[in-house]
Amino acid sequence: MIDTDALLSEIKTGAWCAGGGDAGDLARAASRIADANVPMISVAPASIAVMWPWLEKMPVKMLGRFYLETGTDDGGISDLTRRMNAAFKQGAAGAQVFLRRADLAGFVDNLHLIRDDLFFNKYLAVGMDIGEIDMDQWATVFELMDKIRADALTLIMPDDAGDASDFVGRIYGLMTVMPADVRWQLHFALGNNFLRIEQVWRLIQKMRPRISDGVRFFVNYEPR
Repeated sequence: MIDTDALLSEIKTGAWCAGGGDAGDLARAASRIADANVPMISVAPASIAVMWPWLEKMPVKMLGRFYLETGTDDGGISDLTRRMNAAFKQGAAGAQVFLRRADLAGFVDNLHLIRDDLFFNKYLAVGMDIGEIDMDQWATVFELMDKIRADALTLIMPDDAGDASDFVGRIYGLMTVMPADVRWQLHFALGNNFLRIEQVWRLIQKMRPRISDGVRFFVNYEPR
């Protein structure tokens, strides 16, 4: 049985605040996050303006959570940048952009030239489903992360097949091929699946302890 409290005391966490809910729910979630001294929070764009007054004086980095669903052509990237700009004006300190691995190259090619202007003093995390990234594709992912100068790579696992999952093998593969000198942090958004969180953390400690300081796990925070 996992000692959740002990695990949480070892790892760096971030708060994943679900979308939806009324202003009261969001305010209570923000208050709980602030009380817990969580330094980073992932928030749906529609929630940013409501949560910002509760967090603006706290040492909390609030990231707007975006999904690239409109493609990587000029129209899709323009729509994404418009939404991110709006979030920054409402108080977001950065953005998490979740996309398909197949869209990463197009996203980077279309955004990297305006990256410095768009993300001036802002945090950029690129998120993908680890189940979409095969062993021979990691090198390309790393190159593109460097090209866009991302601050973090955030890996998710939307579908967990339990004992039939190859999740641990994929994490092992990542640890095997990841360069020792990456400039970006490694984040995971695995919900409150503490079994998976512990598996990732133990593998990192065993295989790549030097990157431990840059590893963060986003866990779900709900209003109380």
